[in-house]
Amino acid sequence: MRSLESRSRALAWLAARIPAGNRSGAFPVEMRAERDAGAAASDATVFATALALPALAAARDDRAEALVAAGRAFLLRERLAGGLWRFWPRAHPRHGDLPADLDDSCCAGAILAAAGMAKAPAIALLAAQRDAQGRFRTWCVPRREMPLSVRIALRGMRAFSRPEHPFWSASEAEPGDVDAGVNANVLWLIGDRPETESAARWLVDLVARGAEAGADRWHGRSWSVRYFIARAAAAGTASLSPAASHLARRVEGAASQLATGGRAGGPDEAIDAIEAVGALDAVDLALAVCVGSRSGADAEAVRALAARLIELQAADGSWPSAPLWFGG
Repeated sequence: MRSLESRSRALAWLAARIPAGNRSGAFPVEMRAERDAGAAASDATVFATALALPALAAARDDRAEALVAAGRAFLLRERLAGGLWRFWPRAHPRHGDLPADLDDSCCAGAILAAAGMAKAPAIALLAAQRDAQGRFRTWCVPRREMPLSVRIALRGMRAFSRPEHPFWSASEAEPGDVDAGVNANVLWLIGDRPETESAARWLVDLVARGAEAGADRWHGRSWSVRYFIARAAAAGTASLSPAASHLARRVEGAASQLATGGRAGGPDEAIDAIEAVGALDAVDLALAVCVGSRSGADAEAVRALAARLIELQAADGSWPSAPLWFGG
């Protein structure tokens, strides 16, 4: 009952902040400079909307359904040629400052494809983004080795083929970026197929070594990357099952240590030593609950983490704001 009450209060808070008549359908977020405790600027991104919609769709509540419908319509409007997406929507003043990317494209594409609203990006286009190790690069830019059909599909990103483009020189991004979270979201979209075998093996190896967080520069949280991997595994990507088993043990260890006030990790020594369970904020706890529910972790462990999450909920139904990902 506590979880149902908590969910209802959270949805009431969201519905009040994002009215049913929201014209854009995008989920607002706050943007601030790193370590800046000052006022945050309001922002709207494709990624925030794509991250929120699957959670809301599972709520089975009229308030959530209205937000999901508006969010899907927003994603559909923001779809670019080739079935790709940029991080910022067209109306954003910085929309053209960066190329389309596989993170936004695969998350938004998976949501709309599941709803029967649009086809997912073509396999050939996604496959062309792979590096020499078979892992998927983050940024969708034309490259000489790509088939002509793919380069034509990416002609709108041609300016980003120049290494001197301001996006590459003024941010942490590099044309050859390969990130664990991005690869997990590609597998969430297209699952097991010959084109994803190398990426899946890489992710499984990272999780087995406890190195998945260090292989991602944008999502900023260990539990974010773990969630993306567990989500892809739960969607039927059997090649990621070994990774899901490791992640289940991480969740069970975290719950065990939460009960004793110790450190996260439990039976898995590969857990990042700085992840003291008592210091996990609401975002980490929510992501850990998502990982546990999708990786087959012990139900009691998941409930223990969820109970702690509910304890952190404010009276108005919200949770404390915290950074979820980083940008240049």
